[in-house]
Amino acid sequence: MKRHHACAVAVLLSLVLFQVNGVASPSGAPGPSPPASGSKQAEARLHFTRGVALVEDEAWDAALAEFTTSLELSPSRSATKDSAICLKKLHRYDEAMSMLESLLRDFPDLPAADRSVAENELRELAAFVGTIALAGAPDGATVTIDDRPRGATPLAPQRATTGTHVVRITKEGFVPFEAKLTVVGDQTAAVDVVLSPTTAPEAPVPTPNGVVTTAPVSNAEAPAPSSSLRAFAEAEVAFAATPGFGGALGASCSGACESGLGAGFLALAHGGVFTRSGFGFSVDAGYLSVGASLKNRNVALHPIDLPDNLGTAEDDLRLSGLLLGGSAVFDTMKRVPLILRLGVGVLLGTLHDERDGTASTNARANPNPASGGAEFPARAYPFDSSESPGADSFYLAPEVRTGFRASEHFELSIGLRALVLFAFEAPSWSDVNPVVPGPDYHVGQLTFGAQALSARTMIILTPGVSARFEF
Repeated sequence: MKRHHACAVAVLLSLVLFQVNGVASPSGAPGPSPPASGSKQAEARLHFTRGVALVEDEAWDAALAEFTTSLELSPSRSATKDSAICLKKLHRYDEAMSMLESLLRDFPDLPAADRSVAENELRELAAFVGTIALAGAPDGATVTIDDRPRGATPLAPQRATTGTHVVRITKEGFVPFEAKLTVVGDQTAAVDVVLSPTTAPEAPVPTPNGVVTTAPVSNAEAPAPSSSLRAFAEAEVAFAATPGFGGALGASCSGACESGLGAGFLALAHGGVFTRSGFGFSVDAGYLSVGASLKNRNVALHPIDLPDNLGTAEDDLRLSGLLLGGSAVFDTMKRVPLILRLGVGVLLGTLHDERDGTASTNARANPNPASGGAEFPARAYPFDSSESPGADSFYLAPEVRTGFRASEHFELSIGLRALVLFAFEAPSWSDVNPVVPGPDYHVGQLTFGAQALSARTMIILTPGVSARFEF
C-alpha cells in the first residue's frame, strides 16, 4: 500500500510539472492569454487532471486511458512519465519500457533526477521482457500479439512481457496464422510463420509453432508439420523422511523403548515430453534408501520346549530399492514456474533388519541324573541376527515444485513429494536365521516368532532439488 501511495504522490507532483511545462510563463515574463476552453492544450490538461484523480483511487487502467488521451492532444513529459507508471502497475512491462524510452528521447531537458529514475526503471523492467521474432511471413502481413496490433511485416523482433502470448498474422488471400508461445525475460522466442493461400476448401491443421485456424485442403501431399512436443531430461536428489515404519515391530516399542524418525535419500531421473501448453508425461527411474532404528525393545526368544528367554534388542531397519514408473506433469512455464506432478509405479526393494541385543536363560534343574540334582543357572548371552524380506510395493507420488527458469531450455526447481507406498505383502521377520547361543547355555536354537517389520502402507516425504533441460 505504501508503494501505491508513493506512486500517487509522484503523479500528483507531475500535475504541478504539467502546469509548469504546459501553461506557465518563464519567470519575470508576462504570460500569454489563457487558451480558450476548447483548445487542445486545455483539453489535454483536463484529461491529465482526471488521470491524476483516478491514480489516487488506484484505477490504473482508467488513469492510463486519460493520460494517453492527454498525450495525443498535447505531449508532455508528465503525462508520458505517468503513463509509464500505469503500464507498469498493469504488468504491461513491454509497453512501460517503450513509454520510458519515449520520455528519455522526446524530452532532452528532463531533470537529471528524473532521467536517472527512468534509466533504473528500464534496467529493472528488462528482466521481465523478452522478444518475439517472426520468420517466414510474407511482406505486408498484419501482425497482432494478444489482439494488440504491432504493424505489418517485415517487423523487427517485438517486445513482450514474460508469459504466454498468442501471435496472429493475417494477409488478404491467405489463411490466418495463429501461434501460442511462451516468452522468457531477456530471451527471444522464434515463430516460424506458415501462411497458406486460400485457394481450396479449408480445414484445421497444425503448424510448427502453434495452430493455424484453417488451412487449404489439397490433393497434393502437404509437408509433415514439425512436432509441438518438447523432450526433456530431469535429474533430482531429495532428502527422505518418515515418522516410522509401523507394523507389529513398531507397535512392540513401548516403555523404555526408543524409536527415531526414519531418514535417507531419494535419487530420481525423469525423461519425457512437454506440450506447448505445459502438460507432459515422463518415464521415471530412481533409487530409494531410508532407515530407522528401535532401541531397548523388549523381546522374547523362544527355545524348544523351554520357557521363553527375555531380553532387549536394537533393530536397525533400512528400506531400499529401485523405483520404476511414470509421471503426469504440468508446468506453467513462467520465469518462476509452478510445477505439479503425479507419479505412479513400483518399488522393487527389501527391508533389512539388523537385530542385536542380550537375553537371559532361565534357571532350571539339570535333567541329567548324573548331575546329582544340580541346576543350570540363569545366564545372559548376546545375540545378533538379520533378515532382508522383500518389500515390493506400488507407489503413488503427488508433488508440487517451484523454481527458476534460467533460460528457454533450462529450469532449476525445489519441491516436496509425498511418496506413498502400498506393499503387496507386509515384509515380515520369519526366523530364517535362528539364534544359537552355544552349548554352554543349554537352550539349543531360539526364534523370535513371525512379526511384520513395517505397515502395509507407508508415507515418505521427499523435499529435494532438481534440474531439467528441454531439447
